[in-house]
This record gives sequence, C-alpha cells and structure tokens, in this order.
Amino acid sequence: MANGNIKEIHKVTGGPYGGKKVNDEFVSLLEGYFGTATVETFRAENPADWLDVMNEFELKKRGRRAYEGEITRIRLPRSFTVLISEHGGPDLAGRFARSCRTDDVQLARNEYLCLGPSAMKKLFEPVLNGIIKHLTQLLKDPALKELQFFFLVGGFAESFILQETIKKKFDQR
Repeated sequence: MANGNIKEIHKVTGGPYGGKKVNDEFVSLLEGYFGTATVETFRAENPADWLDVMNEFELKKRGRRAYEGEITRIRLPRSFTVLISEHGGPDLAGRFARSCRTDDVQLARNEYLCLGPSAMKKLFEPVLNGIIKHLTQLLKDPALKELQFFFLVGGFAESFILQETIKKKFDQR
C-alpha cells in the first residue's frame, strides 16, 4: 500500500505441498531400495538413528546440490548399514561402490546413500507439481491480477529447488 503496509488480498492457502511430502517420498525411496521391512525394523529399533537420517535429509533437501546437478550424500548410521547387510540379500548386489557416482541411487563405502541429481529432483516432483498447479489456479482469481509477490513460509520455504522452481515458472508474471 502507499503507506508501506501490506494488505492481504486473499486468504492464506496451502495443501499437502510441504516439506513433509518430500520426506515421505524419501522414505518411499528408502523402502524401495532397501525393502519396507528393513526400513520399518530400523525405524522401530533405532529411533534416534532414524531421526539422524531424517534430519540429515531435511538439511540436504534445502540445499543447492540437487538443483545444480550434484550428488547428494546422506550418511547412514552404522546400525542401519549393519541391518542392511543382514537383510540386504541379492537385491543389493551391484549397488555398492567405493565412492558416489552420478548414478541415481547408490550406497557408497557402506556408509553413504548417494542420490544423483535426477533421483533427488524426483523426490520433489509431486510437491512442486502440486504447488505450481495450486498457484496457477489461484492466479486465475481476478482479485489477484495485480499480484507482484509470493511469500513462501515454513521450513520448506528455505528449499532452493522450491524457490528456483517458483521463480522459473512465474518469473514473467
């Protein structure tokens, strides 16, 4: 407004498009890669280590690495790697490497889960697509025709991938 204040012209909106959904996608990736039973066992028997894995992912999902095409490394606790080796079986054959490469998903040195850029971006796709669809729909409201700014709120607002996707999609506006 002319006096420098901000006037709300539309109620706050949202939906299932936050960082929690990206976390859910990450858990699904772990389950697909290591097996649902193995992940559930780890989660139940090692809650503090599970929290460490999820906290590390939380930090990594806000960063630039995936957006810039770099590998994202998530350190796995020893309790998890031991469980993997006990339950891994033949479907983990060939997935171990000495160091991270640009492959989609890989376990390196039996210590790091390495997510290539496409794997990391794939975790964000359902959320980003939902946000873009939601914002596109909102912008059809005549009350928002003069809209100049989006305010992203919450922890997920720090995500570089989210910020850049919004900028890229709505930059012309």
